[in-house]
Amino acid sequence: MPIGLWLLSFVSFCLEAAVTAGIIRAKQYRRFAVLLALSIFAMFGVVSSVLVIMNLGVASPTYSVLYSAYDVISHGLIIVLILSLIEQSTTAARNSSRFMVFLAGAVVLGGFGFLAVSLLYHFGIVQWTTPVSRDLSFCEEILNFVLWGALVRSRRRDSLLLLVTAGIGLQVTGEVIGHTIRLYASQELLWLPDLIVLGSELLCGLIWNYAFWTAPVPARVGSENAGAT
Repeated sequence: MPIGLWLLSFVSFCLEAAVTAGIIRAKQYRRFAVLLALSIFAMFGVVSSVLVIMNLGVASPTYSVLYSAYDVISHGLIIVLILSLIEQSTTAARNSSRFMVFLAGAVVLGGFGFLAVSLLYHFGIVQWTTPVSRDLSFCEEILNFVLWGALVRSRRRDSLLLLVTAGIGLQVTGEVIGHTIRLYASQELLWLPDLIVLGSELLCGLIWNYAFWTAPVPARVGSENAGAT
């Protein structure tokens, strides 16, 4: 296993573990339950991928199935995460909530439509995983614009929600650009789209860590009552 892959796997695992710990530390595990599940699933993906590569190799069918399944499930969790954040941001603006939910549902259906088309016209790990990831990332990017619109309409300023949304936006934009370039890049230039995708994911992890590790920890009700007496 190349040293570069070891290093990237280690950094990715540490970032996801830090996000998980940050959510728990800030006591935001109920509000950001989907993000917590996404971080834990990402840690599982890193560990399982490393074990399969060490034992069977990158070219093994087992790794191909693991990689494609992990990629699709991760996109599904990100879509659910964005929808949950849209629901949170539209709570204060009830008049626009129905429109936002309708638009979000339409985009989700369109994204899975792109998925179906990609599966019909491509076959194999190399042929179908990249366009499917690009299409789903594009779906997530449109959903993220819907989320930003809901945040702009909301009168409440939530810095934690803004940072989480910014991280998602950077990641999905990098994935759309990277996967699109990968479809047309030569073998010698495949490092460029890979660098764009990995860089956007790492940058998202850094933003999420900053968001949760700088967020104030809610005080316990019992301690507040004890202080008041």
